[in-house]
Amino acid sequence: MRVIYPLLYGACIFALWTLASVYLPAAKKPALARLAIVAGWAWCLLVGAGALGLLFLRGPWPPTNGWFALMSALAACPLIGRLLRDRARLPVSGTLQFAAAVLLVSLGRLALTVWPQPHPL
Repeated sequence: MRVIYPLLYGACIFALWTLASVYLPAAKKPALARLAIVAGWAWCLLVGAGALGLLFLRGPWPPTNGWFALMSALAACPLIGRLLRDRARLPVSGTLQFAAAVLLVSLGRLALTVWPQPHPL
């Protein structure tokens, strides 16, 4: 059941985001876009720092030691999305970045059921 929690959280946030973007007036949409950028950077920095901490504490093997969280942080980073849009000319939306980040965290939780780990502290 713990594996499904990140997917449920992601689905709830996505549904709220879709409702807000549809029903908010046009004047509020730039604020919503700024909020998405702040949330992307917060996810990138907090989850990325936690993932690096896990990699330093436990080492690189098994693959549950922060690799999924680190990839999730990179997927959520707004800078990566901007570089993919501008330099590689790939149509990467913020919604796609969010979905990839949630999917990677969920896969990390699933990997913890395959390779159970003791608590690091």
